[in-house]
Amino acid sequence: MATDTWPASLPQYLLVNGFKETTDPKSMIKSKMATGPDKRRLRFTLPTGLFDGNIWITHYQKEIMDNFYNVELEQGVKSFNWVRPIEQTPIVFKFNSQPEYTPLGGVILLAKITLVEIPGA
Repeated sequence: MATDTWPASLPQYLLVNGFKETTDPKSMIKSKMATGPDKRRLRFTLPTGLFDGNIWITHYQKEIMDNFYNVELEQGVKSFNWVRPIEQTPIVFKFNSQPEYTPLGGVILLAKITLVEIPGA
């Protein structure tokens, strides 16, 4: 179980624009057969969800996000508690990659985050 939690000082919802939820394609293994269709089997008991999303943040919140990712989560190695973007139910995530920032003007940035669900945690 994760001990860290998504910071309260960061936005608590992902923007609808740019949001995507998928199942990790690495959750299934395909094997070529001598004849007939490929054999498929699950690699894990529970499928792993991938979540791409965006949040608007300020330069001050970027410092919080960078500290959360780099220090508290040890550059994304550790998992954290948050909520599923659609259902708003508790879930454990890890960052799938480092957050990416795009300036939008003034002190506002668009932070792109990619998260992976840790099933059963």
